[in-house]
Amino acid sequence: MSQSHQVGHLELLRDRHFGPLFWTQFLGALNDNLFKTAFIFIITYGVLAETHDGARWTPMLNGLLILPFFLFSAMAGQIADKLEKSRLIRWIKLWEVAVMAVAAVGFLTSNAWLLAAALFLMGTQSAFFGPVKYSILPQTLSADLLISGNALIGTATFLAILLGSMGGGLLMETGSVSTVTAVLLLAISAAGLAASCRIPAAPASDPGLRFDWNPLRQALSVCRDAARDPLVWRAILGVSWFWFFGATLLTLFPTYGRNVLHVNEQVVTVFLMTFCIGIGLGAMLCSVVARFRLAMGLVPAGALGLSVFAFDLFFASLAFEPTVGLAGIATFLASSGSARIVIDLLGLAICGGLYVVPLNVLVQARAPVDRRSRILSANGIVSALFMVVSAGMTLGFASLAIPSVLTYLVLALMNAAVVVYIFKQGPELFLRLVVFVVVRTFYRLRVSGLEHVPEHGPVVLAANHVTYVDALILSAALARPIRFVMYYKFGEMPLVGRFLERARVIPIASARENPELLQEALDDIAQALQDDEAVCIFPEGALTDDGEIRDFRRGIERIVARTPAPVVPMGLQGLWGSLFSRARKRFRLWTKIRVRVGTPIAVSEVSALRVRERVAALV
Repeated sequence: MSQSHQVGHLELLRDRHFGPLFWTQFLGALNDNLFKTAFIFIITYGVLAETHDGARWTPMLNGLLILPFFLFSAMAGQIADKLEKSRLIRWIKLWEVAVMAVAAVGFLTSNAWLLAAALFLMGTQSAFFGPVKYSILPQTLSADLLISGNALIGTATFLAILLGSMGGGLLMETGSVSTVTAVLLLAISAAGLAASCRIPAAPASDPGLRFDWNPLRQALSVCRDAARDPLVWRAILGVSWFWFFGATLLTLFPTYGRNVLHVNEQVVTVFLMTFCIGIGLGAMLCSVVARFRLAMGLVPAGALGLSVFAFDLFFASLAFEPTVGLAGIATFLASSGSARIVIDLLGLAICGGLYVVPLNVLVQARAPVDRRSRILSANGIVSALFMVVSAGMTLGFASLAIPSVLTYLVLALMNAAVVVYIFKQGPELFLRLVVFVVVRTFYRLRVSGLEHVPEHGPVVLAANHVTYVDALILSAALARPIRFVMYYKFGEMPLVGRFLERARVIPIASARENPELLQEALDDIAQALQDDEAVCIFPEGALTDDGEIRDFRRGIERIVARTPAPVVPMGLQGLWGSLFSRARKRFRLWTKIRVRVGTPIAVSEVSALRVRERVAALV
């Protein structure tokens, strides 16, 4: 059963619907990274280093991890849609126990080929777990908790990467690395299996699905299916770009640290810690903003931050003066410019969390229920493809002897192109976030009755008109994006007009001033309502001169008669006499204001007089 109330992170972790899934995911990711890191270390520095070339094995091992996502993601999506999900997760976790048993034998016998086989099987297990893990979330959590759930899952994943990577390195310092590693892998996989047994049942999305055993055909099929919804497909490409960006950044950490900054592996580990912690902070920040349902506005903000910090990391690295020899943590942190580099890495990671979590939620929320797992498997396939391209780019740059710091510059420029694309596709998302921050900074805004505004479908919002910034206040107060209807002369003002155009404001004039523009505005309003958007009008037609509500014009009747939609009355309180009203009695920061939202008025009952009475009652 989905949760429908707002809860804190700790309470969500204790919830019987979400908690077991969280720990199952965390323990699985921890085991994956512990195994991979320990394997790479012993083949590079340990008992296998004398008989195997670590420089050649490491790229092969990374390939073994990515290959299963190409081969099996589509199949995994089909299975996750066809079967009951909690039982499927338990079978996958049991599979993990078996794989870790193979890995344990490989460590105890120092058999690199057996360990490589186990690594491939582990990647396959992850490929099957991905679609069911993310598709069960919308069945477990309500829409208002989906961002928080994804934020916690994302934080757990990167924390597991951090702990697993550090743990794999620490195991090298033990006298019996193979034995300790084997025991830990089996213990963690058993704990993950135990956690999965507590996941509540989640019904199959499409139990009648006909299974397609051809992996290539099914992979193309799920990608075409995902591309049917342009918004979902763009979100998948956005998530994949995040993995391209992150994979490139992390892959270059060792060479960047050694060749550019002249630091040792301990400092590189600090870089990894900083990045993983930052991703978690960004994800948690998403969950804080989620209660205002503005998380999608974080996507362009996060993308912009990625380029800003990547550019600054490039210039900070050029300005950094390395020491002679490889510096340790204390020496690096004492060096001039080190704080700037660490801040840039932390900023990159935080912006990455802000960017990717809302996109993951968008794919989950918009994907059709009966095909959700398959859509999510397309996400895995495309992300894996982007990571392969990332590996190819870094290898190509390395073969051309291009310094890693220049690769970071190339990455910043590529991301800048992504930022431009995002802003062209949906500038109103970022503008709405900016408006929210500005309004919440200048005013103590209180909102009541928000539940009366439907989350989906056409609706006409009608409010009293007190100040020149009423539209900004309502935009910050309400959960869903709004198309405002505004006097056309505002659009003729320098800079303001460009802002209103980006915010998709509908300009309007009176019949006496410009009848053609009035008709065009009514057409735009009708089209917006037909597209299931929310349209806000100020039926007084002008600001109040004395703080009292003017008579409402009958344009609202024409709008509803042409395109039937419920009318939601809203009242603005506390704004008369403020800076942007016609009284202008005072100006002070954090003025207490309130937006009150009334119950919807049925289409058959809409009239200018009735809507005015309802708004007046709220004021």
